[in-house]
Amino acid sequence: MIGRALEYCDKISSKGNNYLKRVARFLPDRTKYRLFCATYAAMRVIDDAVDENFLARPEEERRDDRQAMLGLVDKWLAQAEASAAGAYRTISSSFEPFVFEALNVVLKGTEIGLAPWRKLAASMRRDVREEGFSTWKDFLAYCEGACVAPATIFLYILGCDVDNDENSSLSWPEPPDRYARDMAIFCYIVHILRDLPEDARQNSQILTIPGEFLSNAKMRTQEFAAAVLTGNARAMEPVLGRLIELAHQYEARAEAQLGRLYRLLGGREYRIVWVLHRLYSRTFRLIRNDFARQLEEARQTT
Repeated sequence: MIGRALEYCDKISSKGNNYLKRVARFLPDRTKYRLFCATYAAMRVIDDAVDENFLARPEEERRDDRQAMLGLVDKWLAQAEASAAGAYRTISSSFEPFVFEALNVVLKGTEIGLAPWRKLAASMRRDVREEGFSTWKDFLAYCEGACVAPATIFLYILGCDVDNDENSSLSWPEPPDRYARDMAIFCYIVHILRDLPEDARQNSQILTIPGEFLSNAKMRTQEFAAAVLTGNARAMEPVLGRLIELAHQYEARAEAQLGRLYRLLGGREYRIVWVLHRLYSRTFRLIRNDFARQLEEARQTT
């Protein structure tokens, strides 16, 4: 049964244009790869449930089903906490039971703890309530669950020592989230920039832009979404320019953290995180250069 559950997790972790799965294939042993597949799949299923099965639906349906969706987030967290203790048991109402049967096996022998799961649940609840982000500070608080939590687990997997019983531990001078945060936020901003057209076609809650960026540009969310969908580079410039500036800042901070990780990780594990960062840096350069080209063309026609 566990083999079938892990295969299911492997399939979930392979969905989409997924840089993390690309590099995770080079993890040096089976235990770490199984841990990646199960933890990533567990986080992916609730994120997809919120984004694709709730936020993408019409407003009236979201309003009617909001409490049920919040209940699903609570159920997901209860199952993750049970798995951390090796106490998860599938019942008829379980959410994604194969995922949690795998998580129950791989998670209980780790030092990952409950914090990443609780932080992701907090961010998912914020999405379901469609609270939005008034400030950059609000956005960073949301990032603690939306991107720092999964990145923290991934760095734990890279850096942990595994014994013969497949138990794992981490002996770094600081908790892994300290090393993961800047890299995770850089990657998340790149995701936002890359996915803007797709997100603009859906619910504005999916369009993850701090309200102060829009107000400083004297734009409403709907106006910005329209500019994205029509390719109006001049209208997008104040908001996208700020996001690109922040991506530059976090890219530099992420590279500083890579320097610290070089002294902590084995050669193969360091290569994995280095390649992951380079993939996101390359995507960022393509986005930035393409937007600069669009903006220059727009200026030449006015």
